[in-house]
Amino acid sequence: MRLLVVLVLILTACGESKNTSREGAKIPVPPRDGNRADNDPVISNYLEMVSERRIRADIAWLSSFKTRYYKAPEGVQAVLELKERWERLTAARNDVKIELINHDWPQPSLKLTFQGADTGEIITGAHIDSINTNDEGVMSKAPGADDNASGVSVVTEVIRILVDKAYMPSHKIVFFAYAAEEVGLKGSFEIAESYQNKEANVLGVLNIDGTNYNGSAQKIVLIDDNTDGEQNKFIGELIDTYINVPWGYDSCDYACSDHYAWTYRGYKASFPAEALIAEENPFIHTRDDTLENMGNTASHSVLFGKLALAFILEMDKSSHY
Repeated sequence: MRLLVVLVLILTACGESKNTSREGAKIPVPPRDGNRADNDPVISNYLEMVSERRIRADIAWLSSFKTRYYKAPEGVQAVLELKERWERLTAARNDVKIELINHDWPQPSLKLTFQGADTGEIITGAHIDSINTNDEGVMSKAPGADDNASGVSVVTEVIRILVDKAYMPSHKIVFFAYAAEEVGLKGSFEIAESYQNKEANVLGVLNIDGTNYNGSAQKIVLIDDNTDGEQNKFIGELIDTYINVPWGYDSCDYACSDHYAWTYRGYKASFPAEALIAEENPFIHTRDDTLENMGNTASHSVLFGKLALAFILEMDKSSHY
């Protein structure tokens, strides 16, 4: 029965149900008992380095592929070129490992690891595939600028800053570009299962999926279903401490992104979204998910770059749990 429920959830995952708007979104932020984030000036210095210009350039590059559909040649090429870019970014580091993760479909996932002395892993991931649900297939146009070139571009910016600052982590800092999210979280499900099978020590998982559409008064929205409540509370404290923008909670009510794969395997995962579900980008999963339809700016993604950095750096100082 549990497998059946999961299969139903997967079949309604990001490929289709993300287009559904809902009423009655949950906005209020609950009270919190103090602030465990340290308001560390060193971390604040890292966050000041997040560049709108660089993120915008990466979004423009990734969305220049006709599609990044998981079966399309362009979907494979995008991953291979991203690997080359990550290799160039980290060329001066001898403690970074970059590897392709092959699956039973053409598009691989991509993994980058900053080796730490501790075996615990802090994971940040974003799916790299795109989809056009109005005309699904390898030939359709699916630029996927917001969903999810913006997420991969945020991850790339975080990697770039860790390298530029010569950051030496205490724990393993791991980044993923997941394949085949839009057709049922396929890549992240296989990866999370492999982590469970080897009983890996994961301190926390942050899912970055859609970051550049400024659609709500709440600039960051924490998805509260199929995520870890305690970690969500910590992320809310990070927002208050380091970013200082309005935020709230909302629910997907289905397996809406790659955080679900990690939660299903028993890991603490969170998904900060760009807007309330009912106010999300109306162009996702269409040929019109372009940088132009987000004002030719990546200013909203900057918030998520700062949040991802704060999450990684604070988590690396101590587990918080």
